[in-house]
Formats: sequence, C-alpha cells, structure tokens
Amino acid sequence: MCRKSITRLTLAERTAFVNAVLQLKANGGYDKYIQVHAGAGPHGHGGPAFLPWHREFLRRYELDLQAIDSSVFLPYWDWTVENLNSAGTESLLWANDFMGGPGNPAQAFRVTTGPFAPWNLRRNNFNRFQSPGGGGNITAIKGELRYRDFLALEGPHGGAHVWVGGDMGGIASAVRDPVFFLLHCNIDRLWAEWTRDHQGDAGWVQYEPTSGG
Repeated sequence: MCRKSITRLTLAERTAFVNAVLQLKANGGYDKYIQVHAGAGPHGHGGPAFLPWHREFLRRYELDLQAIDSSVFLPYWDWTVENLNSAGTESLLWANDFMGGPGNPAQAFRVTTGPFAPWNLRRNNFNRFQSPGGGGNITAIKGELRYRDFLALEGPHGGAHVWVGGDMGGIASAVRDPVFFLLHCNIDRLWAEWTRDHQGDAGWVQYEPTSGG
C-alpha cells in the first residue's frame, strides 16, 4: 500500500483519485459511507474505538475506489501545515482540480468550485492559504505511551473538522465532503507512526478497550 501526502501526488494521481471518487458517487457507492458514519456517533467517536473503527472505514472506502481504478490509494492531508504548491501560490488541497475551494458566502456557503461543486457541499469561508494548525499538540500526543492518552488525538482532529466547517462540522454530515477521507487518512498515518515509534518501549500500551482504569 502506498498512501501519499497530497503534497506528493502527481497530476495524474490527483486526477485518477478525483475521477474514482466521482465514479463511486455516480454508481451509488459513495452515499453508503455517509449513512454508515452518520450512525457511528456513540461507538466510533469519543472512545477507544475511534481509531480502529475509522481505520476499517477508510480501508473499505479505499477498496471501493480501487475496484474502479486499481492505481488509486487514499492520500492524506496533514492539516497542521499549509500544503501550498512549490511556488506558494495555490493551495494543493483546495485547488480547482482537486477538492475545490471554501464555501461561498454569497451562495449560502456552498462549494462552487472544483469537481465536487455539483454535490451541493458546504464549507466555511476559510482562508485557503492557511491551515487549522495543532501541530504542537499532535507532537506531544505522539509522545504518549498509553493508548488511552494517545486518543487525545481526536481533539486536534475535531478542530480540523470545525475549521473546514459546513458538512465537515457534524458527524452525520461529515462524509458528504470527500475531504473527510483525506483528513482521516492523516489520523490513520499518525496512529501507524505512533505504533512504529513506541513498539517495544517500556510502559507502552498498544490498545485499551475501555477508557478507564
């Protein structure tokens, strides 16, 4: 498996990914993920299942995309950095050939640019050349040795959801915006790195099925 940062995607990879997502939507496969996540509030969030639940959710989505185009893998969005292009003149994530821009206040904050504009998405009118931040918090969280403490990662993740806003601002609607999967792919990457970095360390607890004790 070769998941890349959005900053490392070639134009061909970006195009293939977008086309696969659009095809999944067209054949009715995308909307099932909206429905599943909408029902995942109590068991997929705010507890120890947050990370494994979303890992499985992402993988099933990725497999559906690969059934359309076997070359496609989920890219990840590190929201703690600006993710500009090499010239610093355009946001890679919010470019018109990728996820499209922020919400348009004159159009009830609908997304009016990019390939997903027909989806009737809503986002905040954020500055597309900035980022939600939170890198300092994430660095500290990655230093924790117990799984229950590493779960604090859900906090910065929530901040990124709120920063994008609109559909991304609520559990029931978040998956309507395909940015959801890029954000959560980064969460999955951070969990994998945490496991790699601490495996074998004294006091490391890989997983705790309950939040107490």
